[in-house]
Amino acid sequence: MFTSAVLRGKGWEFPLPPFGQGWFESLYIDDEIRVVKDIRQDYLIVERAPYSWKE
Repeated sequence: MFTSAVLRGKGWEFPLPPFGQGWFESLYIDDEIRVVKDIRQDYLIVERAPYSWKE
């Protein structure tokens, strides 16, 4: 379960409220993309950002 979420950019941060409930299953993952299926049977394809996060 998610308890918090934050959207971060270069020099800024925006807190988001946690919402919803559920799960997802990673169907495919490599260095460039991830394909997941969620509790509603929706598919999501995500491409890796061309930079890395620095905390």
